[in-house]
Amino acid sequence: MEPIRLNGVRAPVTGGSSGLGLAMSEALLCPGASVTLAARPGSRLEMRCNALLMRDTMRTNFRLMYDPGIP
Repeated sequence: MEPIRLNGVRAPVTGGSSGLGLAMSEALLCPGASVTLAARPGSRLEMRCNALLMRDTMRTNFRLMYDPGIP
């Protein structure tokens, strides 16, 4: 079976800073999807995204979305 390629696919993921949301975002980034992560609080989401970048510098296909007014 040939690996799945998701180049050009946009995938919004809620709860992207932990648990299933984080696991799904990692799984979607590997085959090339452009991922938008949404979560609260923003500081934890930023920390998770920095960890993704440190693991693989080619994973630049994601955006962060959060409401800084909600702790």
